[in-house]
Amino acid sequence: LRWTRAWRLPREGLGPHGPSFARVPVAPSSSSGGRGGAEPRPLPLSYRLLDGEAALPAVVFLHGLFGSKTNFNSIAKILAQQTGRRG
Repeated sequence: LRWTRAWRLPREGLGPHGPSFARVPVAPSSSSGGRGGAEPRPLPLSYRLLDGEAALPAVVFLHGLFGSKTNFNSIAKILAQQTGRRG
């Protein structure tokens, strides 16, 4: 994969009591064979925030096409606990 831009999720509204998904603009890379001149469009992304040490970099874990986010939740929780990092 080739990323065209890095996007940050807005801090407001995120957290354990915030929404379970955010809309983030994404665009195809010009070298990925995508449509030329395609405009970025919002894409729903599901995420789960886990508490951890704020001084350490966060762990970002992406799962693939198969399975579901419920399969991933236990792995994410263990990663956050064992590394002491936020997830």
